Amino acid sequence: MKKKIGISLFAVLFVAIAMMGTVAYFSKSFKSDSNRATAASFEVEAVNAQGKVIGDAQFDLDEKLYPGMKPAEVYSFSINKNNTEVPVQYKVNLSPSGDLFPADGSTPIKLTMQRNMNGNWTDIDYNSEFKPEATAESFRISVEWPHGNNDIAFQGKTGNIKLEVVATQIDAEEEQGEPQPEPEDPNAVRSTAQITLYKDSTSSSNFIDFTNITNFKLKNKNTRREYTVGTTPGGQKHVYKMNEIPVGEYTIHFDTPAGMSVKEIQLGEAYKETIYNPDSNPLVITNKPNYVKIVLKSELTLKEIKPLEDLTVPANIKMNDFLAALPKQATIVDSANQEHQVDLKWDVRPFVFNDWKKPGSYSIWSEFFKLPVNVSSDPSQRLEVKLNINFQ
Repeated sequence: MKKKIGISLFAVLFVAIAMMGTVAYFSKSFKSDSNRATAASFEVEAVNAQGKVIGDAQFDLDEKLYPGMKPAEVYSFSINKNNTEVPVQYKVNLSPSGDLFPADGSTPIKLTMQRNMNGNWTDIDYNSEFKPEATAESFRISVEWPHGNNDIAFQGKTGNIKLEVVATQIDAEEEQGEPQPEPEDPNAVRSTAQITLYKDSTSSSNFIDFTNITNFKLKNKNTRREYTVGTTPGGQKHVYKMNEIPVGEYTIHFDTPAGMSVKEIQLGEAYKETIYNPDSNPLVITNKPNYVKIVLKSELTLKEIKPLEDLTVPANIKMNDFLAALPKQATIVDSANQEHQVDLKWDVRPFVFNDWKKPGSYSIWSEFFKLPVNVSSDPSQRLEVKLNINFQ
């Protein structure tokens, strides 16, 4: 039996205090009354997915929480630096409490908070403190209920999630910035890295051109040096091969197209891949060939493949004319109810065509077609379309 559980989200916003005189921050002194002092701007704000400043709010899941529930995003927010002119750091605290989240940690509910770092949604601790790396820092919170042995004990219970976001000015000397790159060692052992770009999965049918991402670079975690130069070997537009990369640990950086995000980044040879994490599992360049597989996902998903109209042809039609009569495109509909045309290919062998009895009716399926880059197949569907043929 499914039991509804309400979850309240309390967002405690920023406290930014600017005092003049005895406190060093925003302090100025002048010898003449004719001098004008202007305080620096401090305009940090946190906004929800609708762009409104967050405050006490309540949300309900579209469905009741129940054992076996898959992860569901329940809240998202951004911290915007805006025109803030002073060094600043953020602190984000997520504090679950109540009967649903007892202090002994026995709750079957799993809360996950993630921060978007270089296009990757990365899990972060409930209590995180950091300096902003971008004008807008994005976060999301998801809830999951894996099957457990004590699920029944939590039916009907409720809990609270307190979200506290604090932006604090820091001293200028505290904001050191990234260290300058070290000089490159001319004697360093060097190797290659081959990066392949996909959409939705690492199936070969899901290759997409590497030009779909921009500002790609590998950054050495030790020397801080960045590497960007590569080529597309043999006309393989989905592959980016980088040579002369010194061995060592690297983080991966790039910009995704609008409306797309990183699903995952895999490292290693086929069947030996691991999931990239800039902190716990970076890209390690060794003296052997190194492989990276980037998988993107679009916000728009495939909603419908519209059926093709039946094809009627003369019974005595020649095969070349028959192939020319086959439809070249099909129509799909995405999750925003927008229509797109996709190209079709057909594989009709001569012996099959000759074996068909004419007059007669038959059905064939197209080869797998490619979706537009800005549309994903999630959940995965067979990207093919059926055609009914009537020989008359």
